[in-house]
Amino acid sequence: MLQLAAAAGCWPLAFYQGRNTWFLLVAILWTLVATRSLVSWRLWRPQPWPPVEPFGAEPPAPDADVSPRHR
Repeated sequence: MLQLAAAAGCWPLAFYQGRNTWFLLVAILWTLVATRSLVSWRLWRPQPWPPVEPFGAEPPAPDADVSPRHR
């Protein structure tokens, strides 16, 4: 059972080993909270708007199809 749980990547089941059910529930809850906080920090952190150009970046070139009288 331990090898099967470890191979599946489910560490709460690998550490369960006859402990009470509360240990399993807390371990699963802790895993979900840690995963969610890590994902939310990486994906949903506020991004600067407008996007910041890297230092030394060239300014955007003017449109070639715009005539001088429309500028």
